Amino acid sequence: MNLCSILSTMAENNIRITNYISTREGMADRKNGRVLLIDTAGRILLDSAGELTGIHITNREFRKASQYGEPTVGYYTYDNKGMAMFSYPVFLSGRISAVVLISVYIQDIYDDINRFALQIVAISIIVVIIVIAVSILMGKYLSDPITRLTDAVNKIYKGNINSTVKIQRNDEIGVLADTFNKMSSELQRVEAGRRRFISDVSHELKTPLASIKVLIEALIEGEIDSTECREYLQDINHEYNYEYNYEAKIYYYE
Repeated sequence: MNLCSILSTMAENNIRITNYISTREGMADRKNGRVLLIDTAGRILLDSAGELTGIHITNREFRKASQYGEPTVGYYTYDNKGMAMFSYPVFLSGRISAVVLISVYIQDIYDDINRFALQIVAISIIVVIIVIAVSILMGKYLSDPITRLTDAVNKIYKGNINSTVKIQRNDEIGVLADTFNKMSSELQRVEAGRRRFISDVSHELKTPLASIKVLIEALIEGEIDSTECREYLQDINHEYNYEYNYEAKIYYYE
């Protein structure tokens, strides 16, 4: 079947092959490609570039479209450029009468995809760096006050009850730091009271003991009659009772 019979039959079936070819030619021109109309024998009937008309072609896309009647696409590299080849079967009266083969360079698309992929990679790297930096900062923000609290607790454990922390925050860690400082202040107050109590007890115990010691020495060294001895012993008994009562008070307040 020649080109005239194909076009005539297509016209009878209200298929506008002219518009079809011109549309494909326009796309091929824009994409730096070409459009071929090929009969079932593989002979090129029309070439948008006007160079291959009359020669035969038997590539894979043409064979699939002419034999199976299915649109096919293939990808190739020509002159180090990506190329896509589309084949479309043309049916007349239910039979395949020709194949339209469109080849276009898609290197620009490849380049755009590569650029987009590089941009995605660059953005991903930046996002990862930002996430790592934020994680480090957040970790430091959370761990530093806890470390300072731990150090302060260890100091108190070792006897330095004056240890406090300076953490100005409005979260749970800030509340914990404030509670710790209050506990430290309370420990200081209790320790001061303990020291004052020990000092008072020591003073209260030393005074009667000193009096008892003086009275005993007087009894040992001096020549005293029974009346004076009785007075000394009463004084000693008085001091003893004082200390005994004082000790009882201490046990009571414990």
